[in-house]
Amino acid sequence: MGKRLTRISGAQIRLSLPQLMGLEATVVLLNGSTFHCTIDKLKDNNCLFSDFRNYQHTVAIEQIAEIITDKVSSY
Repeated sequence: MGKRLTRISGAQIRLSLPQLMGLEATVVLLNGSTFHCTIDKLKDNNCLFSDFRNYQHTVAIEQIAEIITDKVSSY
């Protein structure tokens, strides 16, 4: 089973976040911090997500540089 990485950046982040709720993703911030997490919810201009140590993070959407998701391919 192969995987394809989907990278979402720029203006597409705000548009794509509602579809990414509950999915496993890697969130890269503008300062270079990277979180492998599950996107939990959107509140005002903030994105709430929890990493796999069950720690919850709240980040302003403007601080997100990129969101990377895996899409399982058929081969």
